[in-house]
Amino acid sequence: MKVIRAKSQVGFWLLLSVWLLVVVLPTSLFRSSFARFLSFSHEQQKQRVKPLLFAEMQQFKEDLAFDGVLEDELNAFDRKQGFVDHSSFVDNMPPDCDAAKIRSDLEQHLGFPVFMVLAHGVDTVHNDGSMAVASYAEVRLPPESMSRRFFALINDQMNCSALIPDKYRPAFTPGVAHDDAKVRRVYLEGFLQNLFSISVAFAIEPRRVYSAIASKVGDTGQIYLYYGTGRLRQGGARFNTGGYLAVIRVVDVAERHIVRRAARRTFYPGLHRRMTMLQPAVPDPDNFSWQGFSRIREEQGRFALTTLVPPRQLVRLIQKGGIVASDFSAFAGRAPGIEVFCRLSDLQHPLWHYQKEIYLLLRLLILLSGLVFMRLYLFGFDMNISLALKISMAVLAAGTLPLLSMLLTMAAYDDSARSARHDRIQRFIKIKSREIQDFVSAGIHAREEQARSLAENMSSMHGCSQDELRDVLKGWMKSRPVDAVLYKPLDGETMPVVSDAAKSYANASQNAETAMIILGPIVEMLLSSPRLNPDRHSMSTLLTEGSRNVESTHSMLISNGRILNLAKLHEHSRVAIVVVSHPGKVRVPAAVILIIYSLDRLLEEMLQAARSKFLMEQEFAGWQLDHAFGVELDGHVEQSGHVSSSRLESDFILRQMRACRSLQRDLQWHGRQGDDEVFSYVCFDQNLPLINLTVIRVPVTAGIMAGIESWRWLYPILLLLFTLLFASYFFISPALKLARGLSAIAGGDLSKRLHLRSGDEFEALALEFNQMAQSLQEKEQLEAYVSSDVLAEARTAEVADLRPGGERIGASVVFVSLLPLAREASDHAEQMSQINSFLDLSQFLCGENQGVIDKIIGHTLMLVFRASDNAVAHQLRACRMALQIVAAVKASQLGSSCRVVAGLACGQLVSGKIGSRSGRLDFTVIGDTVNLAARLKSYAESLAGSPLLVSEEMRAAVADSITTRLESQVQLKGKSLQTRVYRIV
Repeated sequence: MKVIRAKSQVGFWLLLSVWLLVVVLPTSLFRSSFARFLSFSHEQQKQRVKPLLFAEMQQFKEDLAFDGVLEDELNAFDRKQGFVDHSSFVDNMPPDCDAAKIRSDLEQHLGFPVFMVLAHGVDTVHNDGSMAVASYAEVRLPPESMSRRFFALINDQMNCSALIPDKYRPAFTPGVAHDDAKVRRVYLEGFLQNLFSISVAFAIEPRRVYSAIASKVGDTGQIYLYYGTGRLRQGGARFNTGGYLAVIRVVDVAERHIVRRAARRTFYPGLHRRMTMLQPAVPDPDNFSWQGFSRIREEQGRFALTTLVPPRQLVRLIQKGGIVASDFSAFAGRAPGIEVFCRLSDLQHPLWHYQKEIYLLLRLLILLSGLVFMRLYLFGFDMNISLALKISMAVLAAGTLPLLSMLLTMAAYDDSARSARHDRIQRFIKIKSREIQDFVSAGIHAREEQARSLAENMSSMHGCSQDELRDVLKGWMKSRPVDAVLYKPLDGETMPVVSDAAKSYANASQNAETAMIILGPIVEMLLSSPRLNPDRHSMSTLLTEGSRNVESTHSMLISNGRILNLAKLHEHSRVAIVVVSHPGKVRVPAAVILIIYSLDRLLEEMLQAARSKFLMEQEFAGWQLDHAFGVELDGHVEQSGHVSSSRLESDFILRQMRACRSLQRDLQWHGRQGDDEVFSYVCFDQNLPLINLTVIRVPVTAGIMAGIESWRWLYPILLLLFTLLFASYFFISPALKLARGLSAIAGGDLSKRLHLRSGDEFEALALEFNQMAQSLQEKEQLEAYVSSDVLAEARTAEVADLRPGGERIGASVVFVSLLPLAREASDHAEQMSQINSFLDLSQFLCGENQGVIDKIIGHTLMLVFRASDNAVAHQLRACRMALQIVAAVKASQLGSSCRVVAGLACGQLVSGKIGSRSGRLDFTVIGDTVNLAARLKSYAESLAGSPLLVSEEMRAAVADSITTRLESQVQLKGKSLQTRVYRIV
């Protein structure tokens, strides 16, 4: 095979251009595209995280205030101990009061000391107290009667049923009105004020943390108060199952404990919190934004938002739980700060983690291709490797960059599809949340329409007695969440009507009295603008707006039945104001109606309507959709358990709702819990105030990308296998068939043929191969008619040497004939069969003795034994072969009908090519020795048996090995003298 040299055939510049265009340029473009893709993805993630950092910082500040964290920990302790609301008798109800055990368990749960625990048992009958020893503490455990009345009032025990009637005893003596304001102030607010010397009196609600300054608790003046209780509700009856009041001194809570707890309560997955120190020290803590402490920065592998510690933590650091600043060590040349951050590596694309491996692969590709380029340029294409390996290497080299590009494209598609999927889920969750908000708004609008309808109805009753008006208003309030209605004629006194369904008649009456004061400015404003017109551009509206009245009064006047929140009324109330006009074309004001709604009953009604309208738990296209509701009262968020999905954890619901309330805006959240992706959306209606949480759970493997993500790495492998199979079928397999065919020809199987129908160069090669094999097979068939000496000479000689001529050699010649025993002629077919069998025997025995059949003359063979490197002389080999032929013929079927005669002679011969220069050539031997052997064979035919006659020279050469005897002395043809003939015996 000729070697094609790249150096002489292709050229340096052509190979260099191919290398640059095929390998170097695509590799550089891919590296640049890959780097831009990673940078773009990184910037996208940073933009996504920025608003989360600010929201996380707000949550971090609230957690560092410690009130919310402590409240969650105490609520968790209540659930663990059974201080919760029960719907039936269960095993984990709290046992009878044991303040020491509760304090011990609470300290173990919280991880810091608890100063005091006051506990009570079932029905608040039995009381107990436990207090830690503290220096300078002046607090003493209160008398049992005082703590008994305190717990009874907190739990409204007088209005509750006794769980154990036989052991129940009232907290107050007969005749004392437990619901009297003075009694409640003395035994609720006064109890704590006197016990701890609290500066500001306040009432405690269950399951809430309160902070206060108390002078009797030792060398610290700051404490936390918490009341945990267990209750049982069965039907309309309520029972108290036990409770405790915990008092915690701020000085007993280590700052590192607060920071550690707050740092662990990250709101958004993937974000982290930590304390830090800012240098240099901030001279003015109120103005530090110019120093960059409130900006997002990238440093030390973090994408962080840093700012100063919040004021409450700053006070704790300085006062150490006391009321006087005592420690400024944390501010020596620095300023304490807080930081929320995410690791920059977490914002990178997943392929970023394989960046080094991909760049290494690209470098190896360029290096290997450069080595191949130099190899081709210096040594050509004659690489000593198989064609299959060459094609496989070429496919791998050519397919590496497309495969990497495909992975990059798939990664970009994954990001786009994931973002589109998240956007679709977030839009869907907003729609579902908005449906609930619209439903709640529709309910509010329905209440407002009812208020306006009431004003229309009351306009027709102008002039009726107060009793008639009162009956109408009471009838209207019965089926509505209204505590009181105030009817104020412009020319008369205000008539308050309090509903019998109000939860607290005293609070409803107090709200009504406060509302009567509010009606005065509204009536004065109406008197200044007697004509009312619903048109916003009417003269009455312009006069009213230009009267320079208080803005709130003006807003109430034009509210037209909208439900409003008035700060002067009780926080659990909302109001609506409508104007009653005289019937007629001109709407002249006649009275004002102020409706006081019970916020608790209004929210309960809204929640029940939402529960009947919407399913709290449902499945939608493989997604789990859950709803939960909460209420914000007195700055505290509470979950509405009976109108919330049971599949959502209470801690998760409360954290989402509290974050929404603290940020004062709708909040989106996305994270992963187990094998699910969780999306949430929280809406906060500040006027009502109702918090709506909608959560969607989606399996991580669900969605459009589930199949692609699982096949992402298998697809390139399949593509590579397909490419290799394609190359194997169309290139490697035909080449291997051609190679196997050549191997078969080289092995002597000239019947091998190739059947390729590819329609390309391989099919042409197969046709040429078949023609070559056929030609070789024909030559092999012709070689059967040519002696081996001729073949050897023809194969070794050059074309120019194939001309007549010869040389003298020493050799032995044997003429051997197969003769029939009978004289009569036999069948020609039988003769041919006998001769063929004789030839087979002779061919085999001649080869065994290193002789060749020179000629076949009918039934006679001419055999030549040349001198060779063999230790056995050619004369001896000739004689042995003659004896073996005779023995073999006698032993075969030929022995019964044929005999063998032979003549042997040795001497100098002329060996060479005989023939014409332009015609047929024959390679043979000639000379007197040949003629003598032929004459001896002819003479042997006249003798009986199977005589083997040798010349005198032959006898002398083999005398030591072969036994002979003188047969006769005869006159042979062509000889002038008689020849002595010897016979081998």
